[in-house]
Amino acid sequence: MVKLFRGLNLFFQPAQTGFPLEYRNIDITLDERVMEDINNWILDLVH
Repeated sequence: MVKLFRGLNLFFQPAQTGFPLEYRNIDITLDERVMEDINNWILDLVH
């Protein structure tokens, strides 16, 4: 399965343009939506 996270760059951070110059201005390491989906995926694997 593939999931598209709109508004995030390749590091799964919120971004307006996705250009590298924008990276230094982003305070979020990993968007919460991505963390939640990864968590749910792992839980599905073990159940």
